[in-house]
Amino acid sequence: MHQGPVRHNAPGTRASQCTRDPCVTMHQGPVLHTAPGARASYCTRDTCFILHQGPVRHNAPGTRASQCTRDPCFILHQGPVRHTAPGARASYCTRGPCVTMHQGPVLHTAPGARASYCTRGPCVILHQGPVRHTAPGTRASYCTRGPCVIMHQGPVRHAAPGACASHCTRGPCVMLHHGHVLHTAPGTRAS
Repeated sequence: MHQGPVRHNAPGTRASQCTRDPCVTMHQGPVLHTAPGARASYCTRDTCFILHQGPVRHNAPGTRASQCTRDPCFILHQGPVRHTAPGARASYCTRGPCVTMHQGPVLHTAPGARASYCTRGPCVILHQGPVRHTAPGTRASYCTRGPCVIMHQGPVRHAAPGACASHCTRGPCVMLHHGHVLHTAPGTRAS
């Protein structure tokens, strides 16, 4: 490794390369380079990161992100999100304090995000601000602004904090939005 401090490696890594301090050794597979100060996986530009399969210790500096502990992980990033972790079946958002959720259990959202979570099935993207699209396979609509929440078809645990909305427990759910409800999911029986 180059001259300078090397922090640590991601679990299960084989090798890596870096361009400046402080650098890291990255996950198993192709290694590009990390953002300065990042101690995780790899990225291609900006201050982004990919979470590997397994325990995630910390995130890239300046990101408002949480961590997951197993299965295909998801990317949480303040700013543009380029792609998801390998094997993760999830969509992405393009800006703001956002969170991409994978298909399966969602442990928690990014700190500061006004969003709820689901525990199983095709999950959705919850985002403070513009919501671009939902995760593949979800039967849900979306809203375009405000602290909003998209709910999937199936049990809905709770709404986004601060949202003036209720929740349903089964059947085609609705999209709840702070203040106004823009539109609902097809077949819904509620507003």
